[in-house]
Amino acid sequence: MKTTAQEAVAQVMFWTGIGSFPLSIGLAIVGVTSKKIQNAIAALFFGAIACTHFLWYFTLLEGSLGTKVGRYEPPAWYSFLPYSLTAFVVLIGVWSVVGKRRAGATPPPLPKQ
Repeated sequence: MKTTAQEAVAQVMFWTGIGSFPLSIGLAIVGVTSKKIQNAIAALFFGAIACTHFLWYFTLLEGSLGTKVGRYEPPAWYSFLPYSLTAFVVLIGVWSVVGKRRAGATPPPLPKQ
């Protein structure tokens, strides 16, 4: 039987692992809708890191549940970075397209009275 401290650590690991998925989606939305490139890059980068953590934790959880069948070797956390960083680059491209459309969609100036 596990101690209370071990159970508390397991709960924190579970909720941070699972909670990083909605965090990554929220950061992606904030990044794409941001008007400054610095804010967009920061939000999208941290969203990619959160997505990497979710992918790693979900794979770790899935593998540990299957240990009844055989031995499980957990993957390295950084092995999921190519997926998230690819999404980061794609979302920066989406940000630039949205920024160009936003700049072109400005209404004409009001006439002076």
